[in-house]
Amino acid sequence: MKLFNRLGIGFTLTVITILGFSEMSRAEHRLIEANGPVMLQRKGWSDFRVTGVGTLVNVGDRLKVETGVKAVIHCSDNTIWRVLTGNAYPVTYGCPNDDLLLRIGQQLDNAPGGQNNAIPYLKCSRRTFVRPDQIKFCWNSVAGASSYTVRLVRQQDQTVIWEKAQVTQTQINYPGNPALVVGEEYLVVIESNNGKSSQLDEGASLSTFEILAPEAIQQINTEIQAISRQELSSEAKTLAVANVYIREELLSEAIQTLEPLAQRNTGIIAVYQNLGDIYRYVGLNLLAESRYQQAIAIATSSQDTEALAMAQAGLAEVKEMLGKRDQAVQLLQQAKTEFESLGDAERVGELDARLQALGAS
Repeated sequence: MKLFNRLGIGFTLTVITILGFSEMSRAEHRLIEANGPVMLQRKGWSDFRVTGVGTLVNVGDRLKVETGVKAVIHCSDNTIWRVLTGNAYPVTYGCPNDDLLLRIGQQLDNAPGGQNNAIPYLKCSRRTFVRPDQIKFCWNSVAGASSYTVRLVRQQDQTVIWEKAQVTQTQINYPGNPALVVGEEYLVVIESNNGKSSQLDEGASLSTFEILAPEAIQQINTEIQAISRQELSSEAKTLAVANVYIREELLSEAIQTLEPLAQRNTGIIAVYQNLGDIYRYVGLNLLAESRYQQAIAIATSSQDTEALAMAQAGLAEVKEMLGKRDQAVQLLQQAKTEFESLGDAERVGELDARLQALGAS
């Protein structure tokens, strides 16, 4: 299984080489807290623009805040940079010189599925790594079903290694026996008592999971403890923890961390954008559609041009997977216009290429 090559524009990942991931090899620098306007000038932009909490920043970018404004960056090495006031500072003033790749959502991030509500498609432990003591299976509730049978299958030889029948809820914790093995792929199959199967989901073949290696778990625990000791707001800590989970591809845990913020209507665009990115990657496209639409609404209201373009580009990919090509093209063209207004030639070029691939000019 080749997990999470790239998660849209939202998060960039540091991956663990022992798990065999390919080109994603860097973490990120992210604005996680601000109590006032934060001005961002990307490389290639002619001037500064107001940016919001959750924004990724990169080598070549500069930040500026006025006296009295507190802005905190969570750096790729898990350090915290509190941006000084009064002058414009390059990102490398406070964070490591890690050159990240910030880009719009592209087709390689897409996964089908999560769009047929008549079947019990898998919703968690789907295209993700999991910790062995936190394995949970949850799925879409099917109308007319009163119970479900849950089977855990070893993907390599299609052996059923665990089964639970007559489950009346739409989630269940894995009891841990038999113990699952690092390096193996596992597939969860859900069948309702009215004859519907999760295997009918268009993205079922991609919906496997793996166990995270012990050394990665130890590193995660160390970093989360360090975050908890920082003098940060609870929302900032939540964003920083989510960064760690996403970097290690604990995507189900990242969703569980970010969703409460989204459901509280925090107004942090990046929360909705990043949830849209994750859902699109794991193949939960109706959920992705909803979160992208919320990101677009907030970005429009706050006049955050870059965030608006990012969300439009992500939603375009979802629309294309849902068979709504004309809407996808329209969204891509809108995103292109926004990036043109920023003078972001690189993003404009990416969108031109995507439009061409869809047969649009």
